[in-house]
Amino acid sequence: LWLVVGDVSGKGVGAALLMSHVMASLQVLEDECRDPVALVARLEGYLEPRVEPEQFVTLFAGILDPASGRLRYVNAGHNPPLLFCDASPHPLDPTGLPVAMLPDQHRTTGECTMEKGSTLLVFSDGVPETTDAAGRFYGEGPLQEFLARSGDLDVNTLGRRLVEDVDAFRGDTDPTDDLTLLIARRF
Repeated sequence: LWLVVGDVSGKGVGAALLMSHVMASLQVLEDECRDPVALVARLEGYLEPRVEPEQFVTLFAGILDPASGRLRYVNAGHNPPLLFCDASPHPLDPTGLPVAMLPDQHRTTGECTMEKGSTLLVFSDGVPETTDAAGRFYGEGPLQEFLARSGDLDVNTLGRRLVEDVDAFRGDTDPTDDLTLLIARRF
């Protein structure tokens, strides 16, 4: 089972078009690649000649074996996903720079085991970079605190309540970025 979340640098039509290329490419490549490093390398090879010099994609791409809980992943410059069960959430290590940032990047594969009952949260930078009226960031600390007190909720409720918590923190200020969440729990 592939678990993928990406975020394109910039805003507007150019960023949206690049993300549509990324999504289309991933749909083709996921059938051909069973290794996260190979998937990202092939994606990068396709995107590199098609992106502007200032554009790049942060990407978490992991392949999960539901039977064993083994998760092999590449975290190409994306916010570190959080894995948690009964204890406090711990981040998954980064494994390389964003896609299409520099040519011929070396990336490694990260690996962990999702034990039964554990939850993986992958999120876009719009979550920790949400600001309140005073200009303070929501940040990783409040996110981990939220998960510590809410991690036993079902994944739909967890996602909804996290968005509510971020929105409450933001208050009346306008959002400056999207909030994207991928939440996976192993039973």
